[in-house]
Amino acid sequence: AVVSTQSGHYGRGQNSTLQLQDSVSLDDIWNAESMNVNLNRNSQCMAAIKEEGLGEMPGRIRRISSSAVSWKSQHLSKIIKNSKLSRKLKYPGEKNIRRLNIKAEYWDWGKLLINYEPAEYTDPSVCGEKKLSEIKWNSNFEGDERRSYGEKYKIENELPLNPCGRTGLSGRGLLEKFGPNHVLLPIITRKGEWGGEGHELEVLLDCRMEESWCLPEFKGAFNDSLPQKVYELLTSTEILLEDISSGKIEKIIRSIVKAGILIHKGFLDSEYNTDNSWLEGMVISYHDVEDHVLPHISFPEESDYRWKKIVHWTKISESDRHYVRKAFFARGAELDLNDPNFLSV
Repeated sequence: AVVSTQSGHYGRGQNSTLQLQDSVSLDDIWNAESMNVNLNRNSQCMAAIKEEGLGEMPGRIRRISSSAVSWKSQHLSKIIKNSKLSRKLKYPGEKNIRRLNIKAEYWDWGKLLINYEPAEYTDPSVCGEKKLSEIKWNSNFEGDERRSYGEKYKIENELPLNPCGRTGLSGRGLLEKFGPNHVLLPIITRKGEWGGEGHELEVLLDCRMEESWCLPEFKGAFNDSLPQKVYELLTSTEILLEDISSGKIEKIIRSIVKAGILIHKGFLDSEYNTDNSWLEGMVISYHDVEDHVLPHISFPEESDYRWKKIVHWTKISESDRHYVRKAFFARGAELDLNDPNFLSV
């Protein structure tokens, strides 16, 4: 597990100009199709979503205009209810670290749970942390980022409380900081084989663990809407194009990064979370709409990254699967709603 460098996984991982009619959002359309509601993909809403990757507005991330996509708009009860990976009994890693098994009605910090004394675990491999008395919670003080994408988290006995509730394990686990640990998860896609009314997409995944593919993961700056690390990832490998200059290629890649669609921003349900440390992040979809460059990018044999066509969704890690499906939907990809694994998260 890569836990102390600027890029790598924790083991596994401005407002938009786009306005949709009324309160229809990417989440609204996604949820409706997931329930097999007969939505017309050629509707104005789907057209607007597809056009989202085409515009030019330097310095801004495109996002669907809806409170449903924002972490701040999610009800705390929904976060608590849906954060099941954060309560997996076996904590990741080689050591046999296990959580307390907590009944669902006591996940919420607001519910009194007498004698709740979870084991405290911070892996020796993670970097040292500041003294608790020196940390300025819910703020950025002298470059020490402790802000959350959501509402201010609570502090109890000098320690922050995970907004998803009790996880059955205290300490930092394999995470570097108490409180939110910010990451960027880019969903980079390109067109695959065309067929039917839609089209298939390939997605760039970290395949170092053959049994579970993950999204590339970068430890990100808070609210970094134009991440340099994504640009560096796409320009650090071989691009098989002879008739386009390197300067032109770099310009196209920068335009792809600028035209990203924000899929999620906020709390990330992860088996690496504890009562006092958790992951938050931005999940952004990047797509080469005109197929100028990405189809010509290949990664060397020794690289962890591979372009993958998704045949079985269960090959993608549980923590990333839902976001990849939403990105595919936003890009107009073919999705088999009858796949029994389609809605599993």
